[in-house]
Amino acid sequence: MNHSEIVVVLYDTIKPHCQDIKQNLYDLTKFKMGGQHQLNIVETQDVTKTMKELVGGKYTWAVVVAVGNFLDQSAIFDTVQHAIDNKTPLVCHIVDRGGYYHFHPQWFTINLAEYQAVGMPIFTECEGTVDVDSFETERSEANVHHDYTPTWIRPSSTVIKTFHSNHQYFGIQVVAKFIQAGHTIINIPDIVRNKKNFCYPDHNHDEIVKLIADKDYEPKDEGLWWFAKALKDVMGNLMQGYYVLNTEYLMSTQQLGQFDCFIGVCGGLKPACVAGQDNFASNSKIYLFDISRAAVEWQQYLLANWNGDFVKFEALFRKFQSQHPTYRPVYFSHASINDNIDWFLNNAGLTKEMFQRQWQRYQCMNHEFIELDLLQDATVESIKHMAGTAQLGSYLWVSNVFNMDYLMFYKTQAWAQDQRSNFINKLRNQLTTQLILEDCGQQILLTNV
Repeated sequence: MNHSEIVVVLYDTIKPHCQDIKQNLYDLTKFKMGGQHQLNIVETQDVTKTMKELVGGKYTWAVVVAVGNFLDQSAIFDTVQHAIDNKTPLVCHIVDRGGYYHFHPQWFTINLAEYQAVGMPIFTECEGTVDVDSFETERSEANVHHDYTPTWIRPSSTVIKTFHSNHQYFGIQVVAKFIQAGHTIINIPDIVRNKKNFCYPDHNHDEIVKLIADKDYEPKDEGLWWFAKALKDVMGNLMQGYYVLNTEYLMSTQQLGQFDCFIGVCGGLKPACVAGQDNFASNSKIYLFDISRAAVEWQQYLLANWNGDFVKFEALFRKFQSQHPTYRPVYFSHASINDNIDWFLNNAGLTKEMFQRQWQRYQCMNHEFIELDLLQDATVESIKHMAGTAQLGSYLWVSNVFNMDYLMFYKTQAWAQDQRSNFINKLRNQLTTQLILEDCGQQILLTNV
């Protein structure tokens, strides 16, 4: 699939009575759009206007994602692929209620050229009854879940019929025009449903307020329960997860000078790739910290049992996994361990032999392990103490600790950015030795020297 042909429309459907939770939901949904691919994102509160602006441009498909979705980025591409495979211009949450078919605005993909060809009908939901002209329409006997969710709808004849609907539902005019043009419309497939959860903010406002206030709250609504479960899984990964390798790109440190202290999260093999380089002294002090005990133990296990030979890596990982069945390994699970290793080495610009030399150099350094939460107030004092042991300079890698999905929902992006700024400012004001901070792809010099 050519991802450049896809535009993602972040659709703000939040009603006035939900404004107090809007930022939390907006920040979470936009954050979860991130991933392996850089997306083309357009934000709107008027999807009809936006669609009309997009037709005739460089995009073939628009995927509309409503604010309030917890998603995996791959669900966006899976939705488009499902449309292509089924030769349909529209994949959506089809609803068979009220007099004629329509669809829920939470998630859909539409072919922009085909939308233009049928006259660019409105998506807008309006109060009051409406008469809709289209071909006689049939639906599948099968439903996705309840009896009003057909897996497909299509024209059953070329006879124009007037359908009376008790409400101008979202998308009813779009469905009518596509059916009249002879198209089949397909419901969202399971592969996508299993990668997204929508919280229905208008319906669940009070429950969402409780969920934001209490991470352990159990929502009564079934749909929101699954949304909350996805968040609980994130929190479980935070507390019990460990990166087997690492999914971050490796930044060069050679141009930054000499170091004899590395302070970083327990993130797979990245600490060894950084501190194992020649610009780190052979007797460097290595401080590895994490909020997850599993991540700390995986680092300790690697240092004690592995010589950097990737031929032995998978067996070592499987043994650790069997000894700690409650821990949650994080890696590219759609590929084999060997494929993940190849990706990791290619990203790091290393051969297996080069990495092994760095690992063995790193393995001989002086390691100390700390369970630490960077979002706690006392953290700066701990970092200051660690950096104070350096003679040449320290390198601090915090990964994406200030930019995580659970923070977007429970605290908002603005809160997380404030925490990051406060952390940097406190370090800058209190350090007496040179320190380089690596944070989300940025290297920042922090020193008063």
